Amino acid sequence: MKTGGLVRLLASVSLLTVTIIWGSAFVVMKNSIDVISPSYLLAYRFTVAALGMTFHFIYIHNYKLLHSLRHRRSHLPAAA
Repeated sequence: MKTGGLVRLLASVSLLTVTIIWGSAFVVMKNSIDVISPSYLLAYRFTVAALGMTFHFIYIHNYKLLHSLRHRRSHLPAAA
């Protein structure tokens, strides 16, 4: 499979996954509102989202940092 086809497939699968998660959130919220108050439910959702984004950005930042350090080291002259 060519790179363009792989990117297109990954984009389609990602879009489908996001659609399923987003669509199921309504059902979960509708059923949870009877058990948990709306303010606690929103606080829980935002906390989970913030933690998820924090871990994601820490991982991406560390990956880019390590990649740039490896790239810089490969261009250094060899020690004599």
